Amino acid sequence: MSAASSSVSATDSLGSRLRGGAKAFVRFLFPGGAEKDPGFKEEIRHRSLRGVYILVGVTAFLPFLSLLFHGLASLFAPEPQTSSPSRLVLLTLAASVLAATRTDLGRRHARPLAFAMGIGVTAVITWSSIFEDPGDAATTVLGSMIDVIVVLMVSLAAIPARPLQMFAYGVLLFGVDLAWASIASSQGLLDTPPTHYYSGGFLVAVLCGALSGLTYQLLHNSYLAQRERLASQSRLLHSETALSFARLSATLSHELNSPLGALRSSISSLQTIADRGDIPEARKERIRGLQRNLLAGSEQAVDKISKMVDRIQRFTNLDRAEVTQVEIDKMLHDVVQMVRAEDEAGSEIQLTTTEMPPVQLKPQPISSVFSRLLHNAVRVSAGRGPVEVNAKREGDEILVSVQDHGEGLSSEELSELFQPGFKTRDGRVEASKWGLFTARQAIREHGGDISATRAEQGGTQVLVRLPL
Repeated sequence: MSAASSSVSATDSLGSRLRGGAKAFVRFLFPGGAEKDPGFKEEIRHRSLRGVYILVGVTAFLPFLSLLFHGLASLFAPEPQTSSPSRLVLLTLAASVLAATRTDLGRRHARPLAFAMGIGVTAVITWSSIFEDPGDAATTVLGSMIDVIVVLMVSLAAIPARPLQMFAYGVLLFGVDLAWASIASSQGLLDTPPTHYYSGGFLVAVLCGALSGLTYQLLHNSYLAQRERLASQSRLLHSETALSFARLSATLSHELNSPLGALRSSISSLQTIADRGDIPEARKERIRGLQRNLLAGSEQAVDKISKMVDRIQRFTNLDRAEVTQVEIDKMLHDVVQMVRAEDEAGSEIQLTTTEMPPVQLKPQPISSVFSRLLHNAVRVSAGRGPVEVNAKREGDEILVSVQDHGEGLSSEELSELFQPGFKTRDGRVEASKWGLFTARQAIREHGGDISATRAEQGGTQVLVRLPL
């Protein structure tokens, strides 16, 4: 009974593996579902367009390469130079396809355009091999087939095609060659071409289809991996933003306590005065003065709360679109105020800005970047000196530098400052420098960059570049 069960289990396992292998083979042959993803479809279009440019370059270079080889051969065996119309046709074909890539239709259908160009090039060069200088059938057909294989190899490297697409393309190229050879044979220019040559071409087409399937699969896997990396970076960025909001909430609670307490005390005192009813004439002037002082204190508290709300709105951009024009100097002022309020040690932060135009950006992630840089600078300075923040315009960029007065970093540490990693603490593995890595990603998403150098006065200077 046990042996029978084991046999059945082995059979089921083998059947499961066979079904899995069959499904994988079908996905390999028909990976068209991958292009249902708009992002991957755009990646295919972009790479196909680049493949067209490669084919155009190779095609335009072929006539000059032919002239070069003919010139070198003439040094050893002089023969008269003959003009070949195929060279002009190739240049015309390359120019026409290049012009097609400048149209919306050509750019949207770059892969079919690349296939069409490969077929056209094959038709021209195989015609030239067979009709311009025919020899014996075997040599002529072999030479033309080598031309086909060259075109097929270039296409394989340049065009991101599915396996069946590349196989059909290869069969079609060899079919063009066979058609020219058959026409030449019917006109008596060539003996009947050896059929086994073309069966070899069929095998080459099969091989190219298989190789194309592998490269296509690698391209799709690379795209999925890149998308996952971007998703991970986005999650990190959201985590950084959430951390900034947590700090903001703590700062808000701390800063609001003072004006709210003063406002509450003033209202309570005014209420007490109002409840007392009739006031002796001798004390009325004193009571009026007290009321004026209480009202002035209330107005000051309300004004402080109002300014704080305005600063918070600028910091979090709650009342604006995701991407908007931001004045960097005001953003830095708000961030500096927030960091000062959070720092119990009262570290000194010196902010220097010049007149700068507004910048189109996403305020929340950039505010988080500056907040993180300032918190790091305050932490490492630890009372050794002020944190210096400078912002200015330089050409078409806004430069913001944050310099601390810490112990500084080595060249190796500076080179790896924005690289995420892991470290061991108390026997546990923890993420390291992911905050700075996320900061760099946020700046680069805006077309800028961030770097760190050792400052002359000691410490580290972080420089943020943002394009206007």
